Amino acid sequence: MTKKLLNPRGYLSWTQVDMFMRSPERYIRQYVHGAAGFENSGMTFGKRMSDALEKGAEEGDVLMEAVVALLPRYAKPEHEIRVDFKTLHGVVVLLGKLDTFGMDPIRFREYKSGRVPWTQARANKHRQLLHYAALIYLFYGKLPTEVWLDWVETEETDGEVRFTGRILSFKVEVTLLDVLGYLSVVSRVAKEIDAAYRAEIDKLT
Repeated sequence: MTKKLLNPRGYLSWTQVDMFMRSPERYIRQYVHGAAGFENSGMTFGKRMSDALEKGAEEGDVLMEAVVALLPRYAKPEHEIRVDFKTLHGVVVLLGKLDTFGMDPIRFREYKSGRVPWTQARANKHRQLLHYAALIYLFYGKLPTEVWLDWVETEETDGEVRFTGRILSFKVEVTLLDVLGYLSVVSRVAKEIDAAYRAEIDKLT
């Protein structure tokens, strides 16, 4: 029987992979011991934007109506993919929620908002796109034909975050070698999370 790799959520998302790689200690504090995560006004705006794109902007919210109207979109918003990934160390469930997804042909876009500009070089290096491309490869057996990152520029005045009207889109090329390299990293991270989580469980029992 194939071993199941443990983690606090029962699945690995990009957020978890990224946090564990940056700080295993912070990962344990937040995901095992329930410490509050960091959130700022920019992140709150991002959540509002995500809700507006999925459900529609609230009546009278001119700002979000503009974002919804201007951002390129495909047929499926907030498309969730959940798939078992069999590694040399065991099986781990990978999860991703794609901001917008098209099936024929397979393609997706990731939306980002904020004041710090995104560039083509920065988008090319953003591993969240590889996480989603890897999920597509494992679930559908093929790579996405198109991968885009769309940046919604914001500004903050008196603590209020607003859309400036500027949107930049970056097309990112993803190869099979890129995806396999990322999955190799995920395999290692999943094993390390499993070991760290089991160690924390032992401390509590």
